[in-house]
Amino acid sequence: MKVLLINPPYVRDMYANSKLSQSTWNNPPLAPAALAATLREKHDVRILDLNVENEPMPSLQKMLADFHPDYAGITFTTPSFFRMTEIAAAIKKFDGQIVIIGGGAHASSLPEETLAQTKLDIVVRGEGENILPKIVAGNDLAAIPGITFKAQGGIHANPPATLIQDIDLLPFPAWDLYDLSRYPNARMVSRYNPAGFFETSRGCVYNCVYCNKTVFGKTFRAKSPRRVVDEMKFMLASGFREIHVIDDGFSTDMKRAKAVCDLILSEKLAVTWNLQNGLRVDRVDEELIRKLSEAGCYRVTFGIESGNEQILKNIRKDITLEMARNAVGWAKKYGMEVFGYFMLALPGETVQTMQDTIDLSRDLDFDYAKFTIMIPLPATEIYNAWKKEGFLKDINWDHFHFHTQAGDCYTHPTLDWETIHRYYTKSFRSFYLRPSFIAKRALKGIRNGDIFSDIYHFVKTKW
Repeated sequence: MKVLLINPPYVRDMYANSKLSQSTWNNPPLAPAALAATLREKHDVRILDLNVENEPMPSLQKMLADFHPDYAGITFTTPSFFRMTEIAAAIKKFDGQIVIIGGGAHASSLPEETLAQTKLDIVVRGEGENILPKIVAGNDLAAIPGITFKAQGGIHANPPATLIQDIDLLPFPAWDLYDLSRYPNARMVSRYNPAGFFETSRGCVYNCVYCNKTVFGKTFRAKSPRRVVDEMKFMLASGFREIHVIDDGFSTDMKRAKAVCDLILSEKLAVTWNLQNGLRVDRVDEELIRKLSEAGCYRVTFGIESGNEQILKNIRKDITLEMARNAVGWAKKYGMEVFGYFMLALPGETVQTMQDTIDLSRDLDFDYAKFTIMIPLPATEIYNAWKKEGFLKDINWDHFHFHTQAGDCYTHPTLDWETIHRYYTKSFRSFYLRPSFIAKRALKGIRNGDIFSDIYHFVKTKW
């Protein structure tokens, strides 16, 4: 069978009008590569990443005409729902016999609704590596756990599939299906290009009200240190010069996280990597931070979300500001770059609590800070609560993208949208337009030889 795996052009769409438009990552997507690895032994598989296509829809048409797949798989999120519907409709118009399969967080959260509103034939709920091969092999759909599908004029939902327990057994992603030369990143995103996404674990055991866990669940499952290091070597051999870990919880098991670092060091593996995700301030200690630095991890990212203790309790983040200060302090002590992730318009938010968040980002003096507007994504606790309470507006998933159109999604219980957007703009200006930050960044740019790149991105940013 011929299988086409498609990544919608969501990055460009999502961040086009945000303060981050000049510094978004440009890495080959992991999900299609992981799925392709499970299929390619028995099937002809291609990946089409529409994020790197200047004209996404003509590129799709050309691929369909050249390859003519039997199956098309689209992994998508809530912000890319509209693009997915456009892509699925174009595929069916080209050839109505192509079976279209959708997957990812949105599809897993609202499978019946997704099928009813789109040209998708099947939705995979949760992890796809064990499910997709069964579909493509032509197995009876009614016998495949973890899918919802159209049949006989209706929509049928099968029982859920079990989570993959031993993720060491998964094949290495099919990175060779990408042209890595098409993935340059700005210097503020990665030191070296191309950079590749890497997961060392799946699942998050925490209970933040804004988080969707429909794909990987709440059970923490980790690759062994041996598998992690072997996969790092594989990525380097595949052409990557930098690795970005995107786990939900890299350090959930701190003993394992330290063992990964120890093995990198013992094998003298020269790898440049960063933790783009997966570190909580309550799941690090000084020893782990030191080992990460020694093992080639030059940047860590902490999702702190708010600078107000009560707001942190409201969202069940289960951290304190003291933990945040300790974690950031250790990272700086060992010479690491430190990113901070923050959200505005959280439950119970006021003007003062948003100002607390801005103040904390400045006080901790991150190398970079990312501010977004909280979005109640489907299947999250906050989505369910606010839907019940009538705060959600008429649903247009195209507006659920964490930045400038959030007011089209919902009415905030305690804030008006003029105020929210004012503080969204203020957060970036307050952090990045500080004379001390600009001076520090300029000196670093001169030292690293990327001062002109910094100036370019500074001028292009919509302050």
